[in-house]
Parts: sequence; structure tokens; C-alpha cells
Amino acid sequence: MSDYELIQKAYQCKSKEEGLHYYTQVVHHQAQTMSLSQLKMECVSFINRLQRQNMKMDHSLNVGDVCYIDYGPMYQYEAGYQHFGIVLKLAHYKAFVVPLTSNTTTHHSEKEHVFKVGFIEGLTKHSICFLNDAKFINTSRIIDVYGHLPVHDERFIQLRRKVFETIFG
Repeated sequence: MSDYELIQKAYQCKSKEEGLHYYTQVVHHQAQTMSLSQLKMECVSFINRLQRQNMKMDHSLNVGDVCYIDYGPMYQYEAGYQHFGIVLKLAHYKAFVVPLTSNTTTHHSEKEHVFKVGFIEGLTKHSICFLNDAKFINTSRIIDVYGHLPVHDERFIQLRRKVFETIFG
């Protein structure tokens, strides 16, 4: 049965047991097509969501904090799973964050969707921000705080400006 057919069957379910049957079939089928590393990240994100989805996080978060975040499952060309991110704004249990990477291939990129932050205290490698992946997340997705980029630091000021330009052009 194809994924599409399974989805159609899941929508037509009349009982929780029947829905669970189709849900587990889809998950099992998809998991078989994943690499081991992707399967591990998917599993960690799923468990994190189950444990944290109803939490009201009372982090001692600050704008400029560099956090380890579970962004959850991803679509192609977007940041997902477990990555670092920098907090640009806090608003009612949500944080506006910009995902970070230390990927060396990205470091050589001169594309307009990335911003080179460089070394941030608390991290071990130079970082680059994915400007076009900036978004509000529930603070329950934040696993831990690893560093901080002060809001008066020129890099933070430039980052905020570049995110604004990316969103509003």
C-alpha cells in the first residue's frame, strides 16, 4: 500500500485502534527508507516532543543566548532536528531564533541566506546563521543554553538587521 493510500485510510478511520494501525504502518514504512543517522535524529525529536510538548518552559533565557534546540522533523532545505540557534526575541513562551551551523562547507559560502557570526563563547567552532530559517519556536524546544552573544555586540546588531532584510527585503 502506498503512503498516499495509507494516509487516505488513516483519514477514514472510525476508531483509535484503526488510526493507530495506519499511523504505525506509515511510520514503519518511512523509517525503513531513512539512513541510520536520520533515523536517530527522528527518534530523538519524537521523544523530545512527547516529553516536552506540554511543558511551560521557564528558562532563564535572554536575547542573545545560543541554545541547543530541537527544531523537529524537517523538510528539504530547512533546519531541523537538533541544532544550535541564537535567540533574537522572546515573547510569551516563544523565542524568535536563527539556526546556527558549524558546517565547514557552509563557511565558504557567500550566499545571501547565511550570516557568518564567527566564534561565540561557549561553542567550540565558528558559526554561521541560516537567515531564511529564522522563526518563532516554543521555548519547550530549547534543550539547553550553551553561550551568549551580547545584544550590543556588532555581530548581534548586524545579524538582527540581516534577518529583518531577509524577511522584509
